[in-house]
Amino acid sequence: MKIKTVQVNPPIPTRAFDWCAYDEDAPEEGPYGWGKTEREALLEITRILPVPCKKCGFDFWEHSQTSGYRCPNTAGDYEDNNYTPK
Repeated sequence: MKIKTVQVNPPIPTRAFDWCAYDEDAPEEGPYGWGKTEREALLEITRILPVPCKKCGFDFWEHSQTSGYRCPNTAGDYEDNNYTPK
């Protein structure tokens, strides 16, 4: 799995779909995560696809809901808040 993001800025009146996140290895028909920001798009794709945490391998979406995007399963540097998918 290789998650990519792209700023789309479609010509529509809402900015809710400016960013798109997708699995580069998935078929063209998706799935896709959409959001107003890159972070929102990444969060949506992690709700759709099982994306593992870089530090412990547990589901990233669970971290975002329970630990504020910090990995509760590893000791040490909690300042490293970079949990973008592998």
